[in-house]
Order: sequence, then C-alpha cells, then structure tokens
Amino acid sequence: MHVLCNEIGERRVGSEKNRLATDYAGKILKEYGWQTEANKLSVIDWKTEGAELTCGDKSFEVFSSHYSLGCSVEGELIAIDTIDKLEQSNITDKIVLLYGDISSQQIAPKKFPFWNPEEHQHLISVLERNRPLAIITATKRDSALAGGVYPFSILMNINIDGAGYHEGFSCFSPFNLPENVSTAFKDMLSDNPLIIEGLPWYQGDHSLFLQNRTPAIAVSSNWFIENMESQEITHTPKDNLGIVNFERVAECAIGVRDLIRKIGS
Repeated sequence: MHVLCNEIGERRVGSEKNRLATDYAGKILKEYGWQTEANKLSVIDWKTEGAELTCGDKSFEVFSSHYSLGCSVEGELIAIDTIDKLEQSNITDKIVLLYGDISSQQIAPKKFPFWNPEEHQHLISVLERNRPLAIITATKRDSALAGGVYPFSILMNINIDGAGYHEGFSCFSPFNLPENVSTAFKDMLSDNPLIIEGLPWYQGDHSLFLQNRTPAIAVSSNWFIENMESQEITHTPKDNLGIVNFERVAECAIGVRDLIRKIGS
C-alpha cells in the first residue's frame, strides 16, 4: 500500500501511473504464486491545468469538470435553474450557469450504456443544440456519488471499496447471491468474527454488475457504509494511509480468500 499510495500516487484509469500500479500489483501476486490475467482496454487519459472564473472584479473558486475540453472565453452570463427555463432561454454564445434543480444530480455521460435517464439525454441535447460559450454548474458535494464503468462477463463480482478504515468493523454486503454462494458467505462470516454483513449500498462499481443481474459482494468498512451521505473523506486529501488499519485490510483479504475457497469446495 505504501508503494501504491505514496510512491505511485494518483492512478486514474488511462494514466501512466495506472499502468505502473497494475504492473506492480501483478508482480506482487505472481511472487506469491497467483496466476494472473489482464484484460486490456482502450481508455482516454485527461488532466487539468486548473480553472479560473471572474465576474467584474470578483474571482470565484471553480474546478474543471473531468474530461471536459478546455476554453478561455468572455461573455454574457445567464443563470438557469430548471429545464423549462433552459428551453425558453437564448443561451447561444453565452456563459450558462446551471444551479438549483437542474444541477442537483450527476448527469450520465452521453451514450453511457448502463444508466442514461431520458431527462439527462434531453438536458445534454438542449445544451448542445443551442451552443453556449461555456457551462458552469453550481453543485454541492455529494459523497454518495460514485460508480464504475467496466462490467465484464463473470460469475460473480467482488468489489473492494473503502476497506481498511481504522474505525469499526470490516463489512461484506451481499447482492443476489445464489444459494450455494450464500451458504459459503455465511460460513465465511462465521469463521471471521471481525467481518460483519454490511448494509446494501449501490454507490460503487458493483452496481454495474447488479444491473446486469450478476451476483456481487461489496467489501468495505462498516463506518463508511453507515456514514455514506455525511462523511467528507473519500476523494479528498483526508483519504490517505493515515486512516488505514492494516489489520482490517488483511482481514478483508483473508475473508475474500476463505469465501472463494468455500465456494470452490
């Protein structure tokens, strides 16, 4: 974990550091006798040089949206809080500020095959059709917004996300397990008293597998699941090795190992 978190550091999908982390993990697994396979996929990398926003003599703290194109523009600002107002307004060649209801939730990317509500498609269509200079969104932090994008054809997904927190127990949350796996799951919990059955939660990569009716187990820290909506740790500088209890990490690894062995037997 020291190598992954401190030496390699941020390892977003598509980046060189992501490849270094993948190679390192594969190397360590092979040294311990595991056979590994890697699924290659093409993804784009993205990085930002920051963002600035000024209006008159006032400056505002802003962040560039991931995978957005850069721009340097100046123009009339128009504020819009509903889709009806957006449809009725002339936003062509203007800087559009979206706030309130219209920016209250994360918008699905175009052509996202697993979750793409019609209202999101309509919002993107209206914006693209009317060609604003730039788009600014005034949003609040929502710690529960997360997800994954790469489901493969598998028998069961085990998603490890948020495991090892220094407070509380580790938890395994089961989803749609067939009877034999459910029995193995309960036996694993019985053999590992420091791991508890977690509440169901869907803000992670396992949600994509669930949408494809694939059984899944989400491995995390019970504290995070109970404080999902209010915690201010994930995806911030507070999310570092200083909050990790390595014994919890080892317990999760042993629990996953035991579960796989019980399923296989």
